[in-house]
Amino acid sequence: MRRSPSDLIIDMTLYGVLILVSVAMLFPFVFVLGNSLLTLPEYLKPGMKIWPQEGITFDAYRGLLSAPAIYSSYRNTVFLVAAGTTVSLFVTAITAFALSREQMKGASGLTLFFIITMLIQGGIVPSYLVVRSLGLINSLWAMILPVAVNTFFLIILKNFFANVPKSLEESAYMDGANELYIFFRIFVPLSVPAMVTIGLFYGVNYFNSFFLGILYLTDRRKWPLQLVLRDILIQSEMSDAGASGHYADRMSHGLKMATIIVAVVPIACIYPFLQKYFSKGVLIGAVKG
Repeated sequence: MRRSPSDLIIDMTLYGVLILVSVAMLFPFVFVLGNSLLTLPEYLKPGMKIWPQEGITFDAYRGLLSAPAIYSSYRNTVFLVAAGTTVSLFVTAITAFALSREQMKGASGLTLFFIITMLIQGGIVPSYLVVRSLGLINSLWAMILPVAVNTFFLIILKNFFANVPKSLEESAYMDGANELYIFFRIFVPLSVPAMVTIGLFYGVNYFNSFFLGILYLTDRRKWPLQLVLRDILIQSEMSDAGASGHYADRMSHGLKMATIIVAVVPIACIYPFLQKYFSKGVLIGAVKG
């Protein structure tokens, strides 16, 4: 089928807009990466630098990765993301499955109870008292259990489970299956795109979490990556306040940029492997049919 000139113009316009949006999204990352590799002579030149033109240096990354706590913080962050995502995904899925059951008495009331938590929260002091009473101070579990369930993700999974054909459940019941068997053998395989998408959001939240660490973790050996990076930047700012010279300014600038790259790269490397599930699951809980 031959396309008309108006169709070609529309296509060219759409591609042009997409190219502009892509450039706008990639430019900050390229800018930060390029500035983290600038040499001192090029840094001293006036004007904005997007990418090194006179060679690169890894001094900022050497300074960042030479911090003693950086490697233990990576280990703590891996545990936080793995354990937190697993716990959150399991609790969210099993709760959503229970709330989606028509035969469960009080399901609508419990759903309303969860929705209320999105609008009304206890605050920092009551949360700290609860965590302390549970003996979770200075434990990475203090950054997992209090935020194990996100109500928004819970509602998405609940809507998805409610739209699963009843004939599948009825067939399983006729074969003698119980609720747990139906959940793990029917609902979980059917909801892989939605659960992977929600798991990705949970993982990113745990990876970027640092405020709960400030509240509950006083032992530096248990700090996650984001908290250690924050501490490195604060120490760099304090050192700059007592130091002078172009090299100190360059190291401070490069260290800030390198910190952003170190914080972004792990998630950026994982996302491409989950993209096929993400594109399917991001709206699956909101569409019926």
